[in-house]
Amino acid sequence: PQIRDSSALALSSELQACIKFPVAVQLVIFGVMTGVAVALQNLNSVLLIGTGFSEVIAGAGNFIFQIIGAVVGVCLGAFVTCRRRLQRTLCWLHAIAIVSSL
Repeated sequence: PQIRDSSALALSSELQACIKFPVAVQLVIFGVMTGVAVALQNLNSVLLIGTGFSEVIAGAGNFIFQIIGAVVGVCLGAFVTCRRRLQRTLCWLHAIAIVSSL
């Protein structure tokens, strides 16, 4: 079905769209990437302890990492309310990622 920003679809229509090949592959990739991100996030304190930080400092660093991630996630969710803002946000996030990798 043709999807517009203001349209609402029935759950059955959404499920039919999600089982098509390209969408199903994207859902699997998204699930794997989410699993890897959560696993790395949970290993953060273990990695910090392994590099010589004390358990207290590693826990504090992990706490700060988690809080910053939650705040940024909520702020992005509040900002991205339509497709145009999503495109703009993705462009900015890619630009930030490229600059920070240099």
